[in-house]
Amino acid sequence: MDARTPACTGSNGFTFVELIVVMVIGSMILGGAYSAILSQSRLFRAQTELAEARTTLRGATAVLSSSLMEAAATDSDISAISDSSFTIREYHMAGTVCSHVTVGADKYFGLQELKGGPDGSVTAADSVVVYDAYQNDWDVAGLSGAWTGADAWAGGNTPVCFWGDSTTAAPRPQAAVRLNAPASLLASIQVGAPLRVFRSTEYGVFQRNGDWWLGRRVSGATTWELLTGPLVAPASGGIDLTYYKSDGTTATLGSEVAAVEVFLWALGGDVSVDRTVQDSVRVRIHLRNNAD
Repeated sequence: MDARTPACTGSNGFTFVELIVVMVIGSMILGGAYSAILSQSRLFRAQTELAEARTTLRGATAVLSSSLMEAAATDSDISAISDSSFTIREYHMAGTVCSHVTVGADKYFGLQELKGGPDGSVTAADSVVVYDAYQNDWDVAGLSGAWTGADAWAGGNTPVCFWGDSTTAAPRPQAAVRLNAPASLLASIQVGAPLRVFRSTEYGVFQRNGDWWLGRRVSGATTWELLTGPLVAPASGGIDLTYYKSDGTTATLGSEVAAVEVFLWALGGDVSVDRTVQDSVRVRIHLRNNAD
């Protein structure tokens, strides 16, 4: 009997047409998945940038509100204003007069119980308000000299502080000041009088690495301290400050200001790439002692 090879009646694998169909369908699925991932990535980036912009706005309004609400509308605490900056007399620290001595035409005051200020320092660019026991009021004076630490009692210009019994020495003064004020005011300052030191501080915007930031300059400094940002450029409306009198009309002088309306326009995202996500805030801040 002859051996016969069985005939092949089928085949394994795919035809070329089937492969093309599978590749097309697979490409469509991968393309759809990539599109969805890209869309989610863009949405996440936009949300992140918006959150960053809003964080900038919250920080900026908190700083400006804190500074302005401490200023007095009746004491000319704002010395200079513009549509993108203002200069304010800002609280720095407080102390208690613990001694005083007259040397020639100058009168020196020792201070104890210092509170506030990052380092307890005072400078000749600062100003003070000190309690006048005779008038039951606070008087404003300038500083013509200031010393801290060992410099506060070196040289013999400032005596050791005494409390109550003048024969019992307390610790040496933590700071000393020479005040620029009329003789009658200097004579009214007694041991135990509270004294508050204020520092001239400018708030405004400045440019760094191509972006605009909110910053401040303290005691006439020439360089800006960065606070928060970035902001839209001032020329494009990134900051706008409007000042009002107590009757609601527009103020043009710092001494007239009772409220400040702050508009800020912040950017979010990486400073090295173009940003399309922005957010803004407008808030009106009333000064202390405002008659409104």
